Amino acid sequence: MIKNWFIEYKRSLKAIEIEEIPDLIFYRPIAFLFVKTIYKTNITPNQITLTAMLIGIIGGCVAMIGGKEAFQIAGLLYIMFNILDCSDGQLARIKKNGTLTGRIIDGVADYIVGIFMYLGFLIGHNTSITDPIYWWLAIVLAGLSNTIHSMLIDHQRLRFNHFALGEPLCNTIDTARFSDERDRLRKLKEQLLNRIILTIYLHYASRQGKIARVDQSFRALESVPTQAYYKANRPLMWWWTILGPTMQITIMSLSAIFFIPEFYTFWMIVPMNILTLVLVILQKRVDRNLIKTYAN
Repeated sequence: MIKNWFIEYKRSLKAIEIEEIPDLIFYRPIAFLFVKTIYKTNITPNQITLTAMLIGIIGGCVAMIGGKEAFQIAGLLYIMFNILDCSDGQLARIKKNGTLTGRIIDGVADYIVGIFMYLGFLIGHNTSITDPIYWWLAIVLAGLSNTIHSMLIDHQRLRFNHFALGEPLCNTIDTARFSDERDRLRKLKEQLLNRIILTIYLHYASRQGKIARVDQSFRALESVPTQAYYKANRPLMWWWTILGPTMQITIMSLSAIFFIPEFYTFWMIVPMNILTLVLVILQKRVDRNLIKTYAN
């Protein structure tokens, strides 16, 4: 039984190489146990996503109250949000009932909850410090850094999935179907929410497309053998995952629980941006060596 559960757990994960360490050792095992308890029910991945989003929004609103207890509750709710956020994808992969729309809703939920948590930190801690201007600036810089890191890690996962794991690139960045669907829904007034979701997704996907076009090594890497790309980039991919959303959620949650919100802004602005700069330099070096060795 344990062996079967372990096999099923592995099936519920994304590629191990692009998973974040906090997910593998904490969030996803708990999420998997939750999925096993609801597996035979009619609960859908989208219902879990919306429940998770509601919990995350409540967490952000609680943080806005301010004070140690409010932040501790908000931190715990944010952890609960991420467990459920892992559960929806795991349930979809096990049941094989995931949809493209579900993936969009999941991504939109992450951003909405993130906005509420940032507002919670901003408003809730604003009255606890002597100079609110610096706190506002710190939150803005942390949020900006988080956005950049999220786009970079998504791009690196896209590259690794394509060049190391052989996934078709069109499945990741082809947005024509979503654009057509949004145009169709513009004629239906009652579909406002779906149009907003599609618009947010298309806006983000366009940014991903721009990153891919700016990444000049992208086309040249097509000539690199899959195994060679995997071997050269597997260690680097692990470091890239530190920039992932789960790590940021974990640090934000712990900063709230221990009531040191300043630590989160410091984490995002200083160590994570230094790591980002180092990774960009190392990635360019690895790409250049691969292209020099294998490109025609």
